[in-house]
Amino acid sequence: MKEVVRQLYFFLKEFENQEVAIKQTQYMRNQFPFFGLMRNERNLYFKKFQSEVQSVKSIDAVIFCKECIQYDEREMWYIGLDFLIKNKKVLLPTDIEFIFHLIIESKWWDVVDLAASNLLGYLGEMDANCLEKIKQGKNHNDLWIRRSSIIFQLKYRLKTDWNYLSEISLEMSSEKTFFIDKAIGWAFREYAKVKPDIVRAFIENHKSILNPLSIREGLKHLKS
Repeated sequence: MKEVVRQLYFFLKEFENQEVAIKQTQYMRNQFPFFGLMRNERNLYFKKFQSEVQSVKSIDAVIFCKECIQYDEREMWYIGLDFLIKNKKVLLPTDIEFIFHLIIESKWWDVVDLAASNLLGYLGEMDANCLEKIKQGKNHNDLWIRRSSIIFQLKYRLKTDWNYLSEISLEMSSEKTFFIDKAIGWAFREYAKVKPDIVRAFIENHKSILNPLSIREGLKHLKS
């Protein structure tokens, strides 16, 4: 698999666009290099790679993702993550340690949010031990794991553990950190799509504890 991913890297590099890459890097606060490939281009080239150069089997999704994130260019991370999300049913409970590693090493919301809501969310539904590990992430020393412990339920809708979400929102509001407050508000907003009255009442009753950003985000699409 290492050789396959190496081939993918140089295949994508042939299409790099420095002008776009500079803008992408600036958007990410100059933290990561890019090839300069927009999402549609990236998907198109990976599909072409799959058909013409080397096909990657779904069963190898975890290994493929592990190899992709060895490269600095963010497109490699996106391709590896997208492929794993597409084939998330191959994940085993033991893979949660890799997902945590992926989140920590990604160091930014672009990868963190997709991994948390899709991969941790899936593992949390699939396995009780994984769910507990994800919830305990609220105490982790890494910001992105803590953020993930808030947003992993984004796609759960009516299956959302509201007791957990409401408790963690109050507990973690004390951090007064942008990415935590934003995550709390986002989680509220998603749950409000199925239980608007519960979210509205909770925010109203806890305005003195919740931070303004969480409140604004949580109420964004709710009518007053």
